[in-house]
Amino acid sequence: MVLIVAGIAVMAVAWTAATGRLKRNWIAGLRLKSTMRSDAAWLAAHRRAKIPFSATGAMMVAGGVLLAVADRTTGVAVALGTAVVGAAVALVAGY
Repeated sequence: MVLIVAGIAVMAVAWTAATGRLKRNWIAGLRLKSTMRSDAAWLAAHRRAKIPFSATGAMMVAGGVLLAVADRTTGVAVALGTAVVGAAVALVAGY
């Protein structure tokens, strides 16, 4: 359930920041020195990151749903959870 909620949050931040509805802040978004310098830099970075971060959020939601129905006695849940989190980190880090 946590993975599903976190995935939805990632997607929501990605889309609201890319559309300009999420302004520069110190809580959510790409909070780098370069993105915090100006509103234009903030918006440009989030527009470019919208698809990779939305895909990451969707992958987290899908992984959370699969974990909810996985058989926890066979170790499948651990392997699946590790794969989903690893893939999400790789997708964001590759950005």
